[in-house]
Amino acid sequence: ETFAPFVGEYLAECAASEGAAQMDRKRVASAAAAHKKARKAGQRRHPLLPEHFEALRSETRLTTPVYFLDETFEELPYDCLTTVGDAVPSLAGIIRLREYSTFALFESRKRLSPRSSAADAEEAHVEECVALQDGQLLSDVLQDFKRVREASSAEDSPGQGGTGAQTCRLLFKKRMFRDADEAVSEPMFVSLSYLQAKHDYLGGNYPVGKEDATQLAAFQIQAEDGAALGQGALETLAAALPRFIPRAILQQRPREDWAVEVMVTLS
Repeated sequence: ETFAPFVGEYLAECAASEGAAQMDRKRVASAAAAHKKARKAGQRRHPLLPEHFEALRSETRLTTPVYFLDETFEELPYDCLTTVGDAVPSLAGIIRLREYSTFALFESRKRLSPRSSAADAEEAHVEECVALQDGQLLSDVLQDFKRVREASSAEDSPGQGGTGAQTCRLLFKKRMFRDADEAVSEPMFVSLSYLQAKHDYLGGNYPVGKEDATQLAAFQIQAEDGAALGQGALETLAAALPRFIPRAILQQRPREDWAVEVMVTLS
C-alpha cells in the first residue's frame, strides 16, 4: 500500500513518454493494467511460481482443469492475476452458458481412506465443497491445492499413520436455485441444473419416500436411457439402480424388488 501509488505514477509517466518505442508502450500499458488489477485484488497469499513469470514473459496463459458434477472437465485459461470472479464468465464462455449468474466455482475436497479402494471411495466418503469468493486469486487457490496434496502425501507415507490421500479440485456448479430458473430454456443451463439436482438428490439432500423414489427413478431412466434400460433384463436394471435412487433409500429393500416396481412404472 505504501509503494503502490508511486509505482502507478511511474507507469503513467512511462506511458506518456514520447521517446518510448511502440513495443515498450505496449508493455507499459500491460503493466499498468496489471498494477491496477493487483491493487484491487489485494495481497496474494502465496509467492508467484516460476511458471507464472514464464507465462508473463511469453505472453501466454496457463490452464487448469475445472470439473463438472458428471466428472467431465474443461481446461480454463488463467494468469497470475485471474480472480475467481474472472474465471466464472470465462468458463461460461467456453461451455457456451449464457445464464451463468447463479453458477460459481467451488473448492472440492475428498479424502480416500488408506483401507478403501478407489472403487468404493465414493460410497465411503462425501465430497466437501466450499464456494470460492470472487476476489480470490486463482493462482492462490491452486497453490492451496498443491500444498494440501503434498501434506496429504507426506501424512499418508509408510510409517506415518496417515488418514488417507486427499484430492482437491475446482468444481463448477450452481450456488443457488431460484424460481426464475424455470423460465430459462437454454440447453446448457437446463442440463447443468438437472445434473446438480440429480447429484444432490442421490446424495440424500432431499427427503423422499419409496413411491416418490420409484417414480423419480423411472423419470430419470426415461430421460437418460429412454425406456430401453427398463425393458432389459431385471438384473441389468437392478445393477443400474444406484444411479437413480439414493443409497439410503435403496438399502431399505432388495434391489430386485426396486427393479420390479421401476419396471412396472416405466410400462
